[in-house]
Amino acid sequence: MYLTLSKMSDDITSKKLEATGKIDDYLKTEFENRTYGEGIKCCILVLNCLKPNKFSPYDFETGCIISKKYTKSQKYLEFDFKLNYKELSNTQTEEEIIELIKKGITISFLEISKMDIPKFNFDNFYTDLKEIFNKRGWENNDYPFKNIPFPEYLFKTSKKIPLMKESIFWELLESSRKLSRDSYEQCEVMISLLEVHSAKNIIGFEHLLRILLQKLVVY
Repeated sequence: MYLTLSKMSDDITSKKLEATGKIDDYLKTEFENRTYGEGIKCCILVLNCLKPNKFSPYDFETGCIISKKYTKSQKYLEFDFKLNYKELSNTQTEEEIIELIKKGITISFLEISKMDIPKFNFDNFYTDLKEIFNKRGWENNDYPFKNIPFPEYLFKTSKKIPLMKESIFWELLESSRKLSRDSYEQCEVMISLLEVHSAKNIIGFEHLLRILLQKLVVY
């Protein structure tokens, strides 16, 4: 199974989560030869550590699922769970940060395990995930980390869903950037810009964005 840990953060929380790079490599290595059923072959866990803002003013509790996406044909699961911004900002040690991440994983299990994903043992998966965190192998300088590439098949696109032309895609991103003051407002501007496009183009935009984000997680 391919398992990777990513994050959505600002300057403050990004510094708090510097250790997640090694944790990610550790998880990839530990889960490479593990399997919990045919339902999921690739799983991306995203730590959402963004500060509340005018578009999302509520600081959700740690473990709250912000978004989730499962693609049956690709056996791919991605979900974002919240690390409460105030809780994370108040941490003083790496130990406290690790405990907060473990808390988020434990609470997120309550919702994610209810997803209708056939042939996947969530209980065993989460049991192993918590046990592996407790071992803290990323702190071992002699740990045999592996460079495990992102599954290439996920970069392949369906012929039924053509991608938006990259020139148009980047033009939209640049226009939304110039018309906004921050990343949150940029999302609102992007929605407005996409409204004049056909449904086919909008789907093509989302599909291309998803592929680029997946590559970003890897590289």
